[in-house]
Amino acid sequence: MMCSVEAAEALARRGVLSESTAADALRTFARDGRLIALRGDRRWVYPRFQLDYFDPRDPNNIICAINRVLDAGRYPEAATSWWTLPSVALPGMRPPVNLLGGDHDALRQLASEYASGADR
Repeated sequence: MMCSVEAAEALARRGVLSESTAADALRTFARDGRLIALRGDRRWVYPRFQLDYFDPRDPNNIICAINRVLDAGRYPEAATSWWTLPSVALPGMRPPVNLLGGDHDALRQLASEYASGADR
């Protein structure tokens, strides 16, 4: 997990966000469901796995797309669990996060099935 300052710095280093707007932008992205934000001890924290692949400039960004399907803005804990817990739908009971940077079509399908209740 990264606090909002660390998350903002990580995205600014990648050129995804400007340093002057990064912290405010993170909260906006979390509110609209593009990014998972969890309430920590007196601050917001962001699961690290999503920041390596998050780019709000890309309309087809895999993190934004999946988090919206999972309704991460309203259910961030459930979205985090979906990403990080082993899935019976994947070979070797791997967590969906292991598909980042690889099979994004499979991620989209898994998330859609989960959101529709088809995998339960």
